[in-house]
Amino acid sequence: MTSVELFLVNKSSLQKAYSSLKKFVGEPGDGFQQIRSPFGVTTNNLGEVVIADTSNSRIQVFQSDGTFVRTIGEPGSRPGDFRNPCALTYDIHGNLVVLELGNARVQVFDPKEQFKFKFGEKGKNIGQFINPMGIAINREEEFIIADQGNCRVQMFSPTGVPIRCFGSQGGELGQFSRVAGVAVTPTGNILATDGTANKITIFDPNGVPLGQICGIVDDNFRRLWGIAVDRNGTIAVSDAGGRRIQIISAKGKFKNSYPVEGHPIGVAIDSKGNIVTSLLSPHKIQILQVRSLQEPEDALPVLQ
Repeated sequence: MTSVELFLVNKSSLQKAYSSLKKFVGEPGDGFQQIRSPFGVTTNNLGEVVIADTSNSRIQVFQSDGTFVRTIGEPGSRPGDFRNPCALTYDIHGNLVVLELGNARVQVFDPKEQFKFKFGEKGKNIGQFINPMGIAINREEEFIIADQGNCRVQMFSPTGVPIRCFGSQGGELGQFSRVAGVAVTPTGNILATDGTANKITIFDPNGVPLGQICGIVDDNFRRLWGIAVDRNGTIAVSDAGGRRIQIISAKGKFKNSYPVEGHPIGVAIDSKGNIVTSLLSPHKIQILQVRSLQEPEDALPVLQ
């Protein structure tokens, strides 16, 4: 098995590639249109920013210019309610998929945001979660969950039936100290962040570990969290301890680092290539437009 080690340059030599756009969405609080401890963020096909408003136990939707659109759900445990939603994404059909920390479950909503089905519960058995933190969907429409409290990743069928789990507690390749985020590359490989070991582990589509990306110079990875991959395989990862978003090429090489105005947790890449990240503090969403995430030579996925 191949280990892809990531050697990052010193912070003083990082290229600054911002354009004029550096916007914020939302303001802190528990009132109408306010957000508190947003863990997860994604965008939809309308270009809206969809936020897991974790401490307020609801989903909030804003336009990219910060205009409030709507709220989805309310606190509770009934179908359609939320208790500390922490990650969310859309499938290819436009269904909204929400992972809940408090209810230890996944809920799926149709494109009109009506409840469809749910799966998962608190526990240590297959199909159960303890402190689930990250979610992704592969090209087979299977759900991939970062089951942090159980130190593993679980996979489920498109209808929520358990398929397999992989990973365990430890420091070896394929093991985790604190798995936090998951994403899928264009060829179907699974990426999982570890916020304590500060590494990204690469698994094949069946959960076999292939290698890892590690920042080992100048405290480069500091409490990794969310992770996103664009259509060309470029990786964006939330470096919460470093208060920045790190960009890694599809070949596993460092490309850039973008400082943000707080501790980034969730991260997404919208259709225009903007980086969208949720800031645990100051309880806002920051949108960064960069010159380019892709380069022609980077159009090969990590460990193809």
